[in-house]
Amino acid sequence: MKTRRLAILLIFLVFLAGVPNKLRAQDAESNAAELTPIIVEDLDASGEIVHYSLRENRIIPEEELTDENWDISFKGTSILVNFEAQLVDRSFDYIASAPKSGYAYDDETDGPAIPSGNGAGWFDYDPATHFISTVPERTIVVITPVDTYAKIEILSYYKSQSSDLEEPRFYTFHFVHQANGTRKFH
Repeated sequence: MKTRRLAILLIFLVFLAGVPNKLRAQDAESNAAELTPIIVEDLDASGEIVHYSLRENRIIPEEELTDENWDISFKGTSILVNFEAQLVDRSFDYIASAPKSGYAYDDETDGPAIPSGNGAGWFDYDPATHFISTVPERTIVVITPVDTYAKIEILSYYKSQSSDLEEPRFYTFHFVHQANGTRKFH
């Protein structure tokens, strides 16, 4: 009888030991499912370079700037990253996870990780109208300095997302930052 009770108790303890792992797995799945895009409107890149933290969803003022607290920066049509990035020719909504390879660094020799220029980067330039439009279905995927992933889609280069050429260099974009270190966005 004692042996039977001991066996039941042992089975029960083994069962309980597995419960936290199942809960952690469920939490990780629900966290991945809960990621929703954050929209940033009219980020002013018309003056000095603007450093932005995707992890904190905020502009990093120059006096707070460190090597690791910003992820992406904007100045004019140039977008620089603090670690690695790549352009993916796929719609933001359909990128379920970050690619395993293909990332580049901003480099003085090779240039920026996110190329600039007509059609090569995130925008198209119309020389007849001088209008800058975003390239459809082109997404920026970033690895942050702390090895987390984000995907970004530039929605507009003009203030209030208008086509008014008088107010360029006001970025509107949305992004998803995966803080748990996995490459999964969904």
